[in-house]
Amino acid sequence: MLDNLWEKIDDASWKLAAGLHLDSILERYNLPPIILPIAIIVVIIALLLLLSAPASYPSVSGPCGDGSCDATKGEDIISCPADCAPRSTGGRSVTVELIGDVRGEVRVTLYDSDANEIESLEGSKSTYTFPNVNAQRVKVIVLNTKNMEHVSSDFVNLDSATITIPLVLPRGFFDEQVAPPKASILVSVRDAITGSPIPARVSILVSQSGYFSVITSEDIDGLGSFQVDSNQWYSIVAEADNYRTYDTKNNPIQIAAGDERTIEALLEPLTEQQLTQPSQVQVCVVDEAGVYVAGNVDVQTLGGL
Repeated sequence: MLDNLWEKIDDASWKLAAGLHLDSILERYNLPPIILPIAIIVVIIALLLLLSAPASYPSVSGPCGDGSCDATKGEDIISCPADCAPRSTGGRSVTVELIGDVRGEVRVTLYDSDANEIESLEGSKSTYTFPNVNAQRVKVIVLNTKNMEHVSSDFVNLDSATITIPLVLPRGFFDEQVAPPKASILVSVRDAITGSPIPARVSILVSQSGYFSVITSEDIDGLGSFQVDSNQWYSIVAEADNYRTYDTKNNPIQIAAGDERTIEALLEPLTEQQLTQPSQVQVCVVDEAGVYVAGNVDVQTLGGL
């Protein structure tokens, strides 16, 4: 009985091969005709499996790329690997908490102590998490990308596995921009030899009719962000004890609306001789009679004079 069944299957297989004009190939390579229906069945099963699979993964309604894997918004390791993929546990987790009413898009940027950008996240929520941060000290700058308002933290030591840095949003942070539109200058002050950040006083000067006037002056801990009116010419002056003053009045910059320009102010340390050697400054005074009197005065070299 089994022999008769096998003969019928073999005969049907040969007829199928002949109908597909494949009988000569089977004979040439001495292949049993039963492989032809088996191959057809395998192909049909594969097509059925392919057609039954989902056409695509479900779209993600959550803000993929914000550093937080939110399953309630459809994020998972497949649809949003940027947030949900396993990460190395060698670094620290830094969470930035914005205190205040977040009413628009912001850019939250994390910098290390050398003023290098670690990572930048954008969104309109109040918390932003930076996992696997390997720096020892970090600084946070939050920028409103529409009106260029910004707020920054001091440098924070990462002395535990999880750190939360709170930042209070100032009043008017999300107010609509009024003319003129704003731009941003990020100033990094470093030792020209070691490359280490330097606490310094940074002044932003605007050029008007060939003259420079100071519009803002601030003490920073090596990295500072300044908001300025766009489309004007600016110079940056950075001063620190025992260093030559950094001054760009001979090479001012102009910044377009909404742009952020980074300035690296490399300060040259003064030598021992420069610190002790007196310099002369010409002084011009007016006496009671209105007569101008000029003369030279010896002064110690301070701040690169």
